[in-house]
Amino acid sequence: MTDAVILAGGSGTRMNAGYNKAYIKICGSEVLRHAVGTFQNCSCIDNIIVVCGTGETKKCAEILKDCTKVIKIAEGGATRQDSSYIGVSNSDADYVLIHDAARMLVTADEIEAVAAAAAEFGAAAVGALCSDTLKRCSDGFIESTLDRRGVYRIFTPQGFLRRDILDLHIRAKKDGIKVTDDCALFEYAGKKVRIINGSSSNIKLTTQDDLLFAGAVLAERKRIDCTEAHENGKNRSRI
Repeated sequence: MTDAVILAGGSGTRMNAGYNKAYIKICGSEVLRHAVGTFQNCSCIDNIIVVCGTGETKKCAEILKDCTKVIKIAEGGATRQDSSYIGVSNSDADYVLIHDAARMLVTADEIEAVAAAAAEFGAAAVGALCSDTLKRCSDGFIESTLDRRGVYRIFTPQGFLRRDILDLHIRAKKDGIKVTDDCALFEYAGKKVRIINGSSSNIKLTTQDDLLFAGAVLAERKRIDCTEAHENGKNRSRI
């Protein structure tokens, strides 16, 4: 059994939204609805737990009222790490996939691949190899060029055996360890995480430019879906 934990407590400060960016509408639906909808439609996901901002449970419930796999909407904590722990604590599944709602362009293929790898290896995450040249800088000046071989941009979902990630959250809190993603908890414990190659379009919405990019990607996906449906219709009409 595999649950998805969707973290939706982002403030939207860096894109000057004035409210939680999970509620920004793109192509007619909220960012949160796009993200949850993709997990809703994946057969490998049994239940969905959404962790939202303080006082936002009713708003989330209204947006997700047609998402039948959503079994719990909980208020998050002060940090992403706290919210992830809350989400995992509300699951009874064997495995959990933890995902940032702001990564609304995640695909079903990525979700299914991470779920399968988590079941096989105990921990997995989706990412993409860095294609840019990487520089180390100090005081506003370039110091050196970094070797980008084997360097990945890490995305979500990140999938884990639930009892392991729950235990590591508890240990990290006790030891005062602060992390920005759940893979770092496994790194802290010296455990391996399987990397899954994903699409570079699986960005985390952060700026106004990201909203434009997301809208363009969604429009293109819809165009392709419509084209395929049209072609299938023509094929059926010839039979």
